[in-house]
Amino acid sequence: MPRGASSAKSGEVLIFERHIWAEKDGSITAAVWSRRFSLILPNGRGFPERHTHLLRSHDLGKTWTYLAHVGLGGEPAIARLSDREWVAVTRPDAHMSNLLQHRSLDGGKTWKFERALEEGSVMPDLVLMSHGVLACSYGRPVSNLMFSVDGGRTWRDHRVISDRANFNYTAIREISPGRLLYMHDGQIPGTLARINSLYIVVEKAEP
Repeated sequence: MPRGASSAKSGEVLIFERHIWAEKDGSITAAVWSRRFSLILPNGRGFPERHTHLLRSHDLGKTWTYLAHVGLGGEPAIARLSDREWVAVTRPDAHMSNLLQHRSLDGGKTWKFERALEEGSVMPDLVLMSHGVLACSYGRPVSNLMFSVDGGRTWRDHRVISDRANFNYTAIREISPGRLLYMHDGQIPGTLARINSLYIVVEKAEP
């Protein structure tokens, strides 16, 4: 890892998130994130600064080389809109700060911070659906879903999928054309938190 990108403590792990791709040349690209304690209070408590990176493996994951720094934030979700245009959404910190969005126009080699999103604070997930709609699930407050028809430059149709509060970590996958599987954790008052799932049909309306 480059200087300034390694983990905050010598014993801390580099965190691999769920987004990983097989490349045409047989290599593998994976999204990871690291933490560094950039602010230390007088009581010794540190606030971690999170950074998202891309790593690549040419030996089926046995060893990894550094590919790119995506930007500030952890818990990344990355969608490939084309061979060259990729978009990423990250969680900035351990508080209820809004999600951050980053974009690459050269196939993930370099990235630019785009903007702070209007909603969301934890564990986003991104899926480019077969009809061209970009779906983004996210948590806190509660479990939510939003859509973009212009590659994430604007987001609309924000929906609350569940108002059960807990960690509200989410995941989505398109399991058939236009049909999402949405998974999230939530808690019914007086019970333990549990993983919940449901199907959502997404139709792309003509302008």
